Amino acid sequence: MTTISILIRLPRQEPVLVCAAGTDRKDNGGEWNGEPNGIAVSNAPIGNFTIYNATYIGAGTNATGARAFISREYAAPKVFNSIFTEFNIGGNIDDKSGAHFTNGIATFQNNIFWNFASNGVRSRIGRMPPPNGC
Repeated sequence: MTTISILIRLPRQEPVLVCAAGTDRKDNGGEWNGEPNGIAVSNAPIGNFTIYNATYIGAGTNATGARAFISREYAAPKVFNSIFTEFNIGGNIDDKSGAHFTNGIATFQNNIFWNFASNGVRSRIGRMPPPNGC
């Protein structure tokens, strides 16, 4: 099975994004990138975007190597009212992307993270390196 992404538009509602990964296609549910390596965090432009009402469904919890999302260098996602489920680990926020979470440009609000496990054993939802290498 391959990865499927569907954008659904319902009458009088915001579009709904549904992403489902096949068991043979496991990596990242969302892979969000900003600018290339080598620029300062304060420089513009950055990958500043908004995601509403998305559903990310991983390859299942009886496997390994599937992450709900990775926010790479200089990405500043705003993610609202979304669901992340059936992954092995929640997320990874790069330290240069993490600066945007710390200063409020990037944010996650009203999201559901559900049923995360690796080979059937519960997993942590996410990790973010400490700021300034602490």
